[in-house]
Amino acid sequence: MLPVVGTNRRVTVFGSVEALGRGRVEVMCEGQDSACFSRCLEVLDRRRRETGREVFLVLDNGSCHTSKVSRAALAERGEWLHVIWLSRYSPHLNLKEREWRYPKRDARSHLADGLREFVDGILA
Repeated sequence: MLPVVGTNRRVTVFGSVEALGRGRVEVMCEGQDSACFSRCLEVLDRRRRETGREVFLVLDNGSCHTSKVSRAALAERGEWLHVIWLSRYSPHLNLKEREWRYPKRDARSHLADGLREFVDGILA
């Protein structure tokens, strides 16, 4: 299969890093919506069960974070999940954005046979 002009696809990564570099959670999706964000929260659920630790999650005000579905999912986890909301349009306050800089800036013209190959290629 050859890449064809005009078939750009978007990859969204929902991610978190534990303090002191103990671990990370990353969920890659083709969309940037509440369903994908919910998958990320499910992975955080599993991670929290493994560690037994509370989670402090820094979120921007993107629509996938603030939708009714996402707010309900966040509220369900209120015992152990603490959300820190950033100001609107302030990616400079989110340290995770520094990690996204390379894929956003340098990997955008990367050609691959499929989404999985693209992700594997930029994370290698």
